[in-house]
Amino acid sequence: PSFPTRRSSDLDLVVLDAQHVDLEGRHGDALANALVFSGGSGFVRDVMVAGRWVVRSKRHSKARQAGAAYKRTLKDLLA
Repeated sequence: PSFPTRRSSDLDLVVLDAQHVDLEGRHGDALANALVFSGGSGFVRDVMVAGRWVVRSKRHSKARQAGAAYKRTLKDLLA
């Protein structure tokens, strides 16, 4: 399929994990229902915001920095 040309900075995308067990064999409305009602997590594989990938292979681009900041904050709170 072809899509209208847009600036990549305008693009937001969510890529689902087609291999997720709760999505297996589902199409159309059944796929939408699984996403809304299954209560599971892990459906999202990749996310692009304003033309930049922020989640790739289920890992946020700033996960390491966020984890380090969380550890510092927790250490300060428990001190």
